[in-house]
Amino acid sequence: MLTKTAFKIFLDAPMHLWAHVRGLETPTDNDFIEQLKEQGYEVEKTAIDYIKENVSSEFEYQREFIFNNLKCTSDFIVKNPDSDSYDIYEVKSTTDVKETHEYDILFQYYVASQTINIRRLFIVYINKEYERNGDLDLAQAFKVREVTTLINEKLDETVTLISKAIDVANEETSHGIATCEKIKECPCPNLCFPNLPENSIYTLANVNQERIIALKEIGVLDIKDIPNSFDLSNRQRLQQISTITKKPIIDKTSISKFLSYLEFPLCYLDYEAFAWPIPKYDKHKAYEYVVFQYSLHIEMQTGEIIHKEYLSTTQEDPMKEVVKNIANDLPEKGTIIVWNKAFEQNCNKEMGRIYPDYSETMTNANKRVLDLGEIFSKQMYVDYRFKGSWSLKNILPVLAPDLSYKNLNIGNGTKAMQEWKRLVYEKIHPKEKQVIIDNLLEYCALDTYAMIKIMESLKSLRP
Repeated sequence: MLTKTAFKIFLDAPMHLWAHVRGLETPTDNDFIEQLKEQGYEVEKTAIDYIKENVSSEFEYQREFIFNNLKCTSDFIVKNPDSDSYDIYEVKSTTDVKETHEYDILFQYYVASQTINIRRLFIVYINKEYERNGDLDLAQAFKVREVTTLINEKLDETVTLISKAIDVANEETSHGIATCEKIKECPCPNLCFPNLPENSIYTLANVNQERIIALKEIGVLDIKDIPNSFDLSNRQRLQQISTITKKPIIDKTSISKFLSYLEFPLCYLDYEAFAWPIPKYDKHKAYEYVVFQYSLHIEMQTGEIIHKEYLSTTQEDPMKEVVKNIANDLPEKGTIIVWNKAFEQNCNKEMGRIYPDYSETMTNANKRVLDLGEIFSKQMYVDYRFKGSWSLKNILPVLAPDLSYKNLNIGNGTKAMQEWKRLVYEKIHPKEKQVIIDNLLEYCALDTYAMIKIMESLKSLRP
């Protein structure tokens, strides 16, 4: 039986469906995917009240339909009071309607319309412009788009895709089934990406799908085999040279110039933040980052290092205390060193907006920010072992191999978000709470200490 979920997997890639129906997906602890699921559940739960208050109190939630080995569950089926017909309302946790959502609701229409008379189709999604002020305004928190015209525009195409999905699910072997090109999100890499070399074309920096397909068409899977005539960006070409020579390519002059802008004390800063799909606190919008924690390592010109940190554990807006503490802990002078300044600077800007007493402090802080990651994103330091990434977690094992996230109970930002939410909003034993607190502090502190160790490595390169 082809379910709506299985059909969406097919749309992602036919090979994913073939693997799914046979239980061949690779088990993975993907914190990001779990976070997306949690957000979806939260939005759907809130949408129940939205439908009740703004559409109709007469609705069926999660109704199941079956037709010819097809099965779907619709979020909301609303009966029209003036006729024996119904409307489908599909809820999405995104801030816009995507093409996959259209196929999703058309699958439902095709199956459900065999049982009941469907008149209209609607997609409910998040209103990214809504700013909370007091109690949640459900009418403003969501947007609704009628997509009934899709029945005439895309139903035939959807039915064709359903037929193809059934054929793929019934194929005895995977031979000839289309694979995906998204190696990081692939649920069955052994099928979509068999026998890849260590430095495959998928690790090229900022590589797009068109370039991947073009390389595969000429039989190239290894970075070192890319011909000189093939169009690569400068960053990708440098990565290829590093891969072939097995040596880093370091622009010591540019790095030295970059480091010349440093002013003591050096303030290594990292934030951890949570993104609510439905704004939880006043003056916040959907998916805006809500800072709940920071780590601050301060390096004095004497070499002394001072560590400051803060973690919110209350159910009030955590940024209220975060901004108060960071404003107090940050020295009035000195370079503020971060990794990916767009994130930290935006957090500072939002904290200053929501708590205007600190607006000037946060604005001044942003003027002092220097992005350490730019040394790697702007090709001052290229090393094939970075695998085309300038993520701190890819750089650290190469430049500071004695440090590692691998043995931490919290090893990435998404996991930190999940654990903070559990700490603050779930009923857990005090001892377990303390464990989570310790883990969060340890993780965030490593982010800033890692920057210190990378900085030490970079300073040693000065010509």
